[in-house]
Amino acid sequence: MAAPVKATASQVVEANPPSTEADNQGSYPAEISREQFDWLQERAAAHRRRWEEHAHSMACNQKS
Repeated sequence: MAAPVKATASQVVEANPPSTEADNQGSYPAEISREQFDWLQERAAAHRRRWEEHAHSMACNQKS
């Protein structure tokens, strides 16, 4: 892996701003289907439940 390189004060980067065309204006929720969104919500809820169960288990099994 190469080491990062620091820019000097005299170096200038020309960055092109993102296009503002209508086809380049996507919104994440509009890009996924309702089924995909529902699946993501269910998965997030299951993940939260697992963490809550884990936290509860850790609280009950603490060693002094």
